[in-house]
Amino acid sequence: MSILEGQLLWSPPREVSEGSNVVRYMSWLREHNIVDVADYHALWCWSVGDIEAFWASLWDYFEIISDTPYEKVTDSLEM
Repeated sequence: MSILEGQLLWSPPREVSEGSNVVRYMSWLREHNIVDVADYHALWCWSVGDIEAFWASLWDYFEIISDTPYEKVTDSLEM
């Protein structure tokens, strides 16, 4: 058996993917007017293209509690 590059090997049932953590996060991003990403690839592109906004959104999404608020989310914009 050979696999062609880009060939989809498996896809979860719709009810499973719609209830996933990443889909909930994508919905939260849209509801909070941060970014509207249609799929995982779009989320990935945004996360590497706007690193500070991505990490700031995770801080807010997970409601991280800290003694002091963050001033910056990364020391470097390199991934």
